Amino acid sequence: MLKNNEFEALIKKGKSGGFPSFLDYKVEDNCAIIELIKDFKKKDFRGFDSWGLAYVADVEKQSHQKIKKISFRIKTKKIATFEFDFEAFKRRVSYLKINNSNIHFEILRDGQQVVLYNADNLFNRPSDERVRLSVNDRGDDNTSGRLEKDFQAFLFGKKKGQDARTSDRLAVFGEHFFRSKGKNYGVLREFPTGVFRDTIKEDSRILQTEFVDIVSLNKWGKLAIIEIKLDDTQVAVISQLLDYALFFSCYIKQLLPVLKENLHQKIKTDEICCYVVNNHYHTRFNDILEYYSPNKDFFNFRFIKLTLGHIEENKKSTNKTQFK
Repeated sequence: MLKNNEFEALIKKGKSGGFPSFLDYKVEDNCAIIELIKDFKKKDFRGFDSWGLAYVADVEKQSHQKIKKISFRIKTKKIATFEFDFEAFKRRVSYLKINNSNIHFEILRDGQQVVLYNADNLFNRPSDERVRLSVNDRGDDNTSGRLEKDFQAFLFGKKKGQDARTSDRLAVFGEHFFRSKGKNYGVLREFPTGVFRDTIKEDSRILQTEFVDIVSLNKWGKLAIIEIKLDDTQVAVISQLLDYALFFSCYIKQLLPVLKENLHQKIKTDEICCYVVNNHYHTRFNDILEYYSPNKDFFNFRFIKLTLGHIEENKKSTNKTQFK
C-alpha cells in the first residue's frame, strides 16, 4: 500500500503527464478525496469527476488498494455563480453512484452532504422541466484554421445539387455509419441542450446550454450523438459525453418531434449511441471510461470510442523504411 507522500509523488500536480492543479487529491484509508480548490474556473467543473476518477484509477493500479469511497468536496462560496454547472455535476455523480454499486460516491458542499439523485428521479424528470425545441441551420461556412469546426462543416455540408443535408458523409466514421446512403437520414450540427423551469428564458434556467457537435442516426437508425475532439486529448470529454447522454435520455420525449422532423421519421430510441471521435486519446481515457460505461440494463444509452486515422502495420512486410 502506498504512503501519503508516495501518493503525492504519483499525482505530479500541474506537471506534464500529471493531474490538473485546479483539484486537490488525497487518500484516507479507502476513501479518495477530490477537492475543487478556491481558484477554480467554470470549465474546471467538467473535469471534476473525470479527473477525480483518473486519480482513483491510478491509485488502484499502482497501490493495489481498492478505493471504496469517493468524496468530491467544494468549500468555497464562489460555487453560487456556477449553479447550472454544479447541477450538471450533481447529475453526473448521481449517475456514477448508480452505475458503480461497489463504490460509495458523495458530494460535500461547504461541509454539507448533497443529496444525490436516485435512478428514478435522475431519469424521470419533473413535468415542468423544458428543453429547446428549435434548431438553427448553422450553414456551411466556417472560420478557417479551426480543425474541429472545419471538420464539422464538412460533415454537415450539402452535396452539389442536393437540397437537404444527409448523413452520407458520416461514412468516414466507419462501420456504424457506412452503407446508410439512400436512407435519407438527416444530420444536425451544434444541437442545443439546456434545461429550463416552465418557460425557455434565462431566469428559469436549470442547466447550461451546450452545443452537441453532430446529431444524426447510425446505419441501424439509432440516434447518434457525436462529440468531436481532434488533436485534443482532454479527459473531461468523458464528462461532456455523459452530460449529453443524460440530456437526451431524460428529455427524449420532448425532443422526439424535432428530431423526427430533421433526421428521419423512424428513429430508434431504445438505445442512444453516444460517440466520442478523436485522432488521439489521453493515456488514461480507457481507465476512466470504465466507470462511465453503462452497466445497468435500464440505461438506454451507451458510449462508443471512435479513433480516426487508426493504423495497423503489416508486420510481415519487407518494407524496411523507418518512420521517425
